Amino acid sequence: LDENGWQEEEYLDTKVENLPMEPARGPGGKPISVEIETRTGTLLAKVWLMQVGRVRLYLLDCDVPGNSPEDRELTSRLYGGDNRTRIRQELVAGVGGVRALKAAGIDPGVYHLNEGHSGFATLEAIRVRMKDDGMSFDDALREVAQRTVFTTHTPVPAGHDRFDAALIEEHLGPLRDELGISNEQLMGLGRVEPNNSHEPFCMTVLGLKLSRRANAVSNLHGHITRRMWAHLWPWRVEEEIPIGHITNGVHIQSWLAWQMQQLYDR
Repeated sequence: LDENGWQEEEYLDTKVENLPMEPARGPGGKPISVEIETRTGTLLAKVWLMQVGRVRLYLLDCDVPGNSPEDRELTSRLYGGDNRTRIRQELVAGVGGVRALKAAGIDPGVYHLNEGHSGFATLEAIRVRMKDDGMSFDDALREVAQRTVFTTHTPVPAGHDRFDAALIEEHLGPLRDELGISNEQLMGLGRVEPNNSHEPFCMTVLGLKLSRRANAVSNLHGHITRRMWAHLWPWRVEEEIPIGHITNGVHIQSWLAWQMQQLYDR
């Protein structure tokens, strides 16, 4: 904080060699990387593994040779940039995340989408079911939805990512081809009104449509969220909108730096 009380921030480069992580490896011992095709080129991401207690944390890193200078910055910070940056980040998180887990030999029983940023994971999971199990698109969609839960945090409409049809086609066109659906069918998955060609693709709508259960992060937020998305279920009264809530929280000793713990104890 400066002398006037304003927050100032600085983004430092992470030194991988100083962190307790290593390249993630597949069942054969080979380091994992993922490729994501778009209409305008291929996005690359290296996968790192960090052991956090008993939890394996997989991290995606776009700062690799083969990516453009702009794409190498995609995983350097979460918020910032225009819609094109956002959709590329979310393509890496969603599609890249599912591909990283598959390369690591992991077949999740449940996908938990924490906010809409990772929503494209559902589309990649559908593609995997179609390819590996010979399912139709509709059958794969139903199965993936049964294995997906969705958490939304954002209480204002402006905070939910929306992309126009051109951006969706540029970045999801190759995946859509593999799904065997039209651009309008794909756009419909992210629209409140699937046939409204003027409505953009909303990541939260995708998450709500392709999950078996959705939740907000407090009692009050649950009421706000059900009211905000009631038009997805116009035949239901607000109390019956299928979005529940949990009480959000963290384990303080796990998340606070020791200096901050000492400050709060004082």
